Amino acid sequence: MAGTYTVTANLNGCLSTPNTTVVTVNPLPASAGTISGLTTVCQGQNSVTYTVPVITNATSYVWTLPSGATGTSSTNSITVNYGTSAVSGNITVERK
Repeated sequence: MAGTYTVTANLNGCLSTPNTTVVTVNPLPASAGTISGLTTVCQGQNSVTYTVPVITNATSYVWTLPSGATGTSSTNSITVNYGTSAVSGNITVERK
């Protein structure tokens, strides 16, 4: 539950100095939408961009790519390079 919490230790009737912390509860992010971008690429093809609509309440995005594809992003868009050993597979994104 959100709020301010104070803790005091008690040892044989002797109290410690209180320690206070504030707890904030953030809303869950909304579900991710459909990823847009090329669905057919060639091995060795570079700079292919994929995007998902901005996800309400998401603070970052985690992209997963097929083997042989590289790219990093913590936003709603990623640029992917397909190596010469890239294989077919799914691109997924989850919100954090």
